[in-house]
Amino acid sequence: MNNNTVFEFDSGNPGPSILIFGGIHGNEHCGVKAIKMFMKNLNSGRFTLLNGKVTFAFGNIPALEQNVRFIDKDMNRIFVDDNFDEFKGSSEYERVSFLKTLFEGKDAFLDLHSAKSPCLDFLISEEESLILASELSASFIVTGWKNFSEVAGDTENYALSKGLKALTYEAGQHDDMISVENSYSMILKFLSAHGIINYTFVKREAKVLNLKTLYLKTHKSDSIAPKIENFTFVKKDELLIDGDRQVRAPFDCYLVFPCDPNGIKIGETICFLAELI
Repeated sequence: MNNNTVFEFDSGNPGPSILIFGGIHGNEHCGVKAIKMFMKNLNSGRFTLLNGKVTFAFGNIPALEQNVRFIDKDMNRIFVDDNFDEFKGSSEYERVSFLKTLFEGKDAFLDLHSAKSPCLDFLISEEESLILASELSASFIVTGWKNFSEVAGDTENYALSKGLKALTYEAGQHDDMISVENSYSMILKFLSAHGIINYTFVKREAKVLNLKTLYLKTHKSDSIAPKIENFTFVKKDELLIDGDRQVRAPFDCYLVFPCDPNGIKIGETICFLAELI
């Protein structure tokens, strides 16, 4: 299969079937670039598939072309089966309808992303995939994403619902070339962990954080007091949100996906708080 947005490679030997996405958000190009880099090295013979199959797919093509997160709907919020037809008419509907078919017959899934603000790389993993995540030497592993209905409909939890082991990888800041290198390295590690390719890497233990709560923007005056950077540590009772309301950290925590409130709308997420496990 090769239609310039989906690419399938078969070793010809028995083994797991792997699915990897890049560009689900159109302003996150690192995954697409890393996939292209790996395919170039595969076609040149630098790597050989030893077992199984791997399928790569690019996500929101129009958004990638315009370098925007999405056109009509956030693609990473509409990977659902129930009530999916509510999204008919959106630019993303037909593409997601197709991408959902790619999960059939697959054993494991990886989605490559990047973040708006500078951050260390990290994996998002639910309990079902934590053992796999721990083998891949990311700086952090964040779990508990599925407990927040505000961010439901993501690719990872859709894959889990279909019986796949599934991870989301945040490679760093959108425009940092290190994010491309991190994404490429994660592709190699993910495939190696499944016996698809031969790739040796130094294993390190990641800090595991459990998402506990989130804060939404509720006032125009909202500002975030700590440094707006992933994994900023905030001590219990330290000022977290300032303005017409003041919110203090309810426990020793790490910021995850923090945003400058000046750049978001009322009702959108300022940040998640995570607790070290």
